[in-house]
Amino acid sequence: MRDLTNNASDNVFGLAVDSVSQTLVANGNSAFFADINASALFNLRLQGSFQTTLPGNGVAYHPQAVCTIGGNVHTRVAFVMQGDSSIAVVDCFAFRKSKTIPVRTALYGPMRAVLPTNGELAIDPTLSVKLYCLTKEGLLVIPIRTSDLP
Repeated sequence: MRDLTNNASDNVFGLAVDSVSQTLVANGNSAFFADINASALFNLRLQGSFQTTLPGNGVAYHPQAVCTIGGNVHTRVAFVMQGDSSIAVVDCFAFRKSKTIPVRTALYGPMRAVLPTNGELAIDPTLSVKLYCLTKEGLLVIPIRTSDLP
């Protein structure tokens, strides 16, 4: 934790860990990506960051995200809430935004990424992941298709 917080003195509004527990992302005024060193307890090394448009809230990895050089480019992504009512799709290896998903209303709080069920895939085979977010009106489910990913 010390390296991550020393490099970025920031409030943290969202936190996520990739599918193999090797990379962490913390979202505040920016999204900060850190390597999790399993041999040294609480030793997070800052690997890179992504500057958001405004301070955001939740963040989530693709459920199958592996943020290493061998990871699948289509699942090697983090979904980062931004303060301008949008979600940035960020490559968690290169720390670059590949797409922006606009949302009609402001998002707040945590975000969850879930794989679609077999029934949902039978109806729409292009569905890759579903994002669950909170708005003032209630729960918002955002379908992410393969064309929305890098």
